[in-house]
Amino acid sequence: MPEITFAKIIGFSSEDSANHLYANNLLKSKDFKSWKCDEWQTSSYVILETNGDYKVDNIEIGNDGSAFVEVFVANAGTALSDPNRQLKYQVLLSTSSFMTPSDSKLQANCQRIRQFPNEKLSPNARNEKWNRFKIVCTQPFNKTIPFGLAFVRFNTRPEEDEEMDITPGSSALNIGPFRLRSAANDDPESDVNTGSLFRNRGNQSNADPPKPLPLTAKLSATPKQPKPQNSVTPKPKTPPTVPKQGLPSHS
Repeated sequence: MPEITFAKIIGFSSEDSANHLYANNLLKSKDFKSWKCDEWQTSSYVILETNGDYKVDNIEIGNDGSAFVEVFVANAGTALSDPNRQLKYQVLLSTSSFMTPSDSKLQANCQRIRQFPNEKLSPNARNEKWNRFKIVCTQPFNKTIPFGLAFVRFNTRPEEDEEMDITPGSSALNIGPFRLRSAANDDPESDVNTGSLFRNRGNQSNADPPKPLPLTAKLSATPKQPKPQNSVTPKPKTPPTVPKQGLPSHS
């Protein structure tokens, strides 16, 4: 999902300038530098502004020493239209725990990361568009350490009309990267038009059945069986005839 880009910091309660943990560090998410408040505070806040108005779909927060974090949203356009009207913030993410009292006292698990899906956000605020985001951090269990945020990410969801639209003057339907053509633009003589395969199948089923072939055609169409080869049986040899000798005559 597209990540919402913050343009500038509108305000903050305090920052740890001695350690270069400025509020502007939250605008540089790739630098991995935290924002922290001064010491001896129990609550701090930072206000970020975007150039456009966005619906928030989900939030990812990287903690840095805060026990609780909550998020508020507002639209600066309402205050600009009426200078006498005070900008009113609404709750987008209710108070969420990041550190237990024991973790806070021991300064353990200070950099926990939590993700908040759409169903965890306030129903009244998640369906509206906003351009100001106020993040409030509290640490009531340890007043001797500075605390704040390592990073914040607000993600939005693309508009539905950008994902699915029909181009004016054409009957093509765009669905994301895909483009579907209407059957009216296809070649009317093509056999692959919508429903043509079923029409052809129906026409074939309603056509006259084929006429039976005559007997001569069947015989000619029947493949000929190969004739068996005649085997030659050798004749038995006749033994030679021995001539009989005459008996001697007795005188």
